[in-house]
Amino acid sequence: MIERRPGGWRVTVPMVIDNAAALRAAGAALIDGGVAVVDLAAVGGADSSALAVLLDWVRQAEKQGGSLAFRGAPSGVRALAGLYDLDGILPLV
Repeated sequence: MIERRPGGWRVTVPMVIDNAAALRAAGAALIDGGVAVVDLAAVGGADSSALAVLLDWVRQAEKQGGSLAFRGAPSGVRALAGLYDLDGILPLV
């Protein structure tokens, strides 16, 4: 589901409603107050629940004094972030 990597982690499953709660919890367990890059390149599919998960992770990281950046976001996630005017809030690199 999520693999820990040097400097961050990698999501390896679709970011869809069926996986959202488990992804949220798995990511929350990895947030440690530091700076991390989350690789989304292996995400096979995504729906709007992906935005909720990413926003939750960003908020949790900020509460702990850290930050996250998301690399390799699927085009659907980028499009939804733009549609909902979240591209200024979600650090998609």
